[in-house]
Amino acid sequence: MPGSDAGAVVTLRKLRLLMLVGTAKKVAFILNRISCPASTRLSLVAGIRTQMEMEQFFSSVAWKLSGEKSQAVSELRELNTVWLDIQQPNGFNFRGWREYQSRDILSNKKVLPTFREREDGDLNLTLNWNSFTEPPPMVWETKAIQKMCSFMPVQDAKHIYLVNARGDAISVIADLLFSDKHSPWPVITNLVLHKIDFSSKIAGVAEILSALFLRTRWNMPIENFVLLECTDVRETDITSLATVVEHVEWDGRT
Repeated sequence: MPGSDAGAVVTLRKLRLLMLVGTAKKVAFILNRISCPASTRLSLVAGIRTQMEMEQFFSSVAWKLSGEKSQAVSELRELNTVWLDIQQPNGFNFRGWREYQSRDILSNKKVLPTFREREDGDLNLTLNWNSFTEPPPMVWETKAIQKMCSFMPVQDAKHIYLVNARGDAISVIADLLFSDKHSPWPVITNLVLHKIDFSSKIAGVAEILSALFLRTRWNMPIENFVLLECTDVRETDITSLATVVEHVEWDGRT
């Protein structure tokens, strides 16, 4: 068990859903005190105050996802679909599904995995910077998400949904797609950007284009790229994106 503090462990063999709200330290403490099946859905809302708290929290979540056997990512059952809502400057929402059914999301009936925005996944995390004395560190969301992905079983996630970003959050998306020869999602089949406000970030589309170009150069291509209800996207942007992604779809909104 991570963070082996002394204390009794409560076993809940039939638990289907575990919901916890609190500081990252307290949520991690409770996770380490409850024994439940690896199939238990987790819905966690946590406030982060230090780097150490963040790592303890992710370690405890990984422990639960593994069925309390190992924290090694290689031994966790992979999340196939990831949904991420970055809410700068304070936090982000993450949902992950082990399996998900496909349905049409665009008018041309291209079939992609999708979801109702309110639907819970197998793993649901809401993380916020929660210090009353210190502002969030620079680019803390990028670092927190990258750290989370190093603990979570998302290396083989094929369907990535990035939603509701604006301003500097667009740079966070670009960094997650490719930064320093790395991405937490190296084998993306379908990438969907939903409700991204490119008008709030100078050269926002260009940042995404650059990240996608570098993914291709480093043998991490994306098969399908969808822009849905995004603002300030032009036909020239779509033409440029089509040079680095096999299939680009756009609903035509500007």
